[in-house]
Parts: sequence; structure tokens; C-alpha cells
Amino acid sequence: AAWDAAGAAETKWQTKRLFGYLKEGEECAKTV
Repeated sequence: AAWDAAGAAETKWQTKRLFGYLKEGEECAKTV
């Protein structure tokens, strides 16, 4: 169960990072 929680947190972090990256890309696209 503890391992599952850690895995879920890791997945959440990666998703957050991915969305942040995509959002940054959008901002860059707007600037160009």
C-alpha cells in the first residue's frame, strides 16, 4: 500500500511536470 501511494505521488508529479512543460511550450509558441 505504501509503495502504491509512492507510485501515485510519482505519477502525479510527472503529470504535473508534463502539463507544466506543455504549458511552457504554448507560451513559447505564442511568443514566436
